[in-house]
Amino acid sequence: MLNVEFLTKEQVCKMLQISPRTLDLWRSRDGLPTVKIGNVCRFKRLTAENMKKAVVVVGRGMDVLRDVAGIPVELLDGRHHPCPNCGGKDRFGGVYGRHE
Repeated sequence: MLNVEFLTKEQVCKMLQISPRTLDLWRSRDGLPTVKIGNVCRFKRLTAENMKKAVVVVGRGMDVLRDVAGIPVELLDGRHHPCPNCGGKDRFGGVYGRHE
């Protein structure tokens, strides 16, 4: 039988360095799986560890755009710029790096 470890909401928040409100939002919006034990919702440790990996990747979005995609940092300021790929006028969404 598998030995599954469960974490409390407080433990998950501490692990992910997020507020309880953010965890509640993710749970309601994204359907994070929980197990109800008594009157308390618990999270599987493996689920929380996978969430931590995802938070690290999301938090590095600008680094990825800069280092991997080669998009200059000055184009990642949230304003529209010419596309670094095709040179199109004012069509590059600076924050998301999308070509419109």
